[in-house]
Amino acid sequence: MNSAIGVARALLLAMLVLGVAPCANAAAGWRVVASKQRYALYAQLDVSANVSRPTAIALRVISHPAQETVVKWAVVCSSEGRSGSTTGSYKPQTTNLQTLRLPTRSPRSCKVVAHGRMPNGGGTLVMKIYGRS
Repeated sequence: MNSAIGVARALLLAMLVLGVAPCANAAAGWRVVASKQRYALYAQLDVSANVSRPTAIALRVISHPAQETVVKWAVVCSSEGRSGSTTGSYKPQTTNLQTLRLPTRSPRSCKVVAHGRMPNGGGTLVMKIYGRS
């Protein structure tokens, strides 16, 4: 009985880490533009992406076992000779998408960078950048 529960938990974790689990946001036009994961004690992770003509950019952070994660991000966008940037930080409480502020209206392209860390111990940290055009 315990081994069956262990196998079920392992399969669920694999689905979450690999992004196989169905996601309500996928239907809303979001697409993954970058994804990284790391397993370590006090895991830290950097992820970045270039996004063409985004109408929105978001970040999803998953930690297993569930624990406080500290995330810092920056977005630099350009359009017709103008550029702008925004930065921010947050501590995700769920695996919901966190929409990031775009610095310009209707940008031609954006560079997104994010850094996450688990300050309270080890485990698996997954970070994904999503774009919507």
